[in-house]
Amino acid sequence: SSQPEGVKSGAGMDDSGLSMRGSPFLKVLLLLSLVLPDACWVAHRPLSSRHGMFLSQKPRKACCRCFPVVLHAKKEAAMPPEKELSIKDLLGRGGSLLEANQLFETMRSENYNFTLKFFTTFMSVCGQDIRRGRATADDAYEVLSKCKECGLQPDAILYNALMNTVAQAAWRGEAILSHGSQVISSMKEDGVQPDAYTFNTLLDVCTKMMMKQGRRSGAPVTPMTGFSVVQLMLANGVSPDQYTFTSYMQLCVKCAERSLASPRDGERIVEMMRSQGLAPSLHVYNTLLDLIAKCASHKKAELEDGERVLERMAADGIAPNLVTFNTLLECCANSARYSQGGLARAWGIVELLVDSKLSPDRFTLNALLKTCLHSSRSLLDPLHEGTEIFHHLCEHKGRREKLAGCDIVKPDLISFSILMSICEQSILKKRATIKSADLIIKTMKRDAVLQIDTGLCNSFLACACADGSEEAVESAEEMFDAIPAACRSSQTYGRMLQLHGRRGDAGMGRARALLEEAEQAGLVDGRLLQLLIEEEMEDEETLRRIYEELKRKRVPMNQRVHELMAEM
Repeated sequence: SSQPEGVKSGAGMDDSGLSMRGSPFLKVLLLLSLVLPDACWVAHRPLSSRHGMFLSQKPRKACCRCFPVVLHAKKEAAMPPEKELSIKDLLGRGGSLLEANQLFETMRSENYNFTLKFFTTFMSVCGQDIRRGRATADDAYEVLSKCKECGLQPDAILYNALMNTVAQAAWRGEAILSHGSQVISSMKEDGVQPDAYTFNTLLDVCTKMMMKQGRRSGAPVTPMTGFSVVQLMLANGVSPDQYTFTSYMQLCVKCAERSLASPRDGERIVEMMRSQGLAPSLHVYNTLLDLIAKCASHKKAELEDGERVLERMAADGIAPNLVTFNTLLECCANSARYSQGGLARAWGIVELLVDSKLSPDRFTLNALLKTCLHSSRSLLDPLHEGTEIFHHLCEHKGRREKLAGCDIVKPDLISFSILMSICEQSILKKRATIKSADLIIKTMKRDAVLQIDTGLCNSFLACACADGSEEAVESAEEMFDAIPAACRSSQTYGRMLQLHGRRGDAGMGRARALLEEAEQAGLVDGRLLQLLIEEEMEDEETLRRIYEELKRKRVPMNQRVHELMAEM
């Protein structure tokens, strides 16, 4: 016999299907039902879950004559709570897929009835291992197969977890769009309707594919790929939501980083939103500004495009936040490479920020410094302007009174790296010396930014190369010794070789020692070889040996290196 409708065996129940730890009222009813089986002591209405019974949401017919049936019903093994907790604990502590498989096999050998919730968590554990590089999308499909082997029909939640594992694989460059399409096809074969989460995750797959463009195969991802996903979504009767269009916009941002998108793509997304009855949110507008900023770095957008977005936000009654202004400053910084007056316009954006009752932060500071760096060609003394930015935002010194009421900004390592690059431009203009770079390092120590990373080291060495004096050589050697060997890059050795190579015979011995050290560390690449050839720092035999070694290791080299080697 089977249990009455709505009664499920589970934790806290004995063989009768009833909780013997429940109310004494139930125990009395059970005894009466055994003595008087024809009497109906309870109306046909749902029993309270307070009595220890797991009830469905729908009303069920339950009376005392049902209890003998339940009492003699065969117990059906169900998922014990401790096992459910085991798989959740495995996910929470970052356990491996191997551990999850072992837990599954142990439970299957004990004839437990698995639930879809178990396999959804199982799939999430698999997704974690895929991200770590310890599993593949094939392992996720094995989890799905195990679910079907246990007699369970996968639902949309489980399939969405599977789609998420495909996104993790795409992040590692091990999955393409067809893998996501395969998940949707499997859903339809099993009679499961894809929902908005399914297609939103498919858009996420596209975005992650763009992040690993060089490590995958298949058709190239473009903004049209995202448009196709949205059309597929509509064809399946699923309405896009805010997250759909935000994900689509983020895909366009990644495409813009490779010069595969334009501001017009973002505007189309906003138009699509409106056609679906959705009003663009602050997050959507901020992502649109990010798209414009990326396009500006490829000369496909201008600051005016970002300013129009700000006007559209005001028309929609959306107040910009700090992210809005910082992203607009990024747009200004990128467009400053090709236009005049970028720094003055950037200060204008900062004033708008302050007028909106917001305070600049380190992202504001770094965007201003980037604008100064990219405008350095038109500035008489870039370092002076960069130092002024520091004084205004980090010390509230200067002529900009509006900033006096704002919070003091604490610079970070990126701030000093950009300032060091600005210093290099001033040294090239003969407006500064290596002493200015040394002063930046001292300012870092004063502000308790004590870490020196590869980027900052290389920027300092670039300043030393631009100076070229013996004092600069000494400062460069001190910086080179200060940074750990593990943090040195090919560019680090390239700067040091360039500095010593220009010293002639006085620096040749040190240059050869540096080259040998770089070879031992495996840091000789195409750019470093090009420097050696152009600066004529090594003999032809050494250069050909390095060239052949790089070809053997399949190290990427630009066409200029091959041309220079052919001319030798």
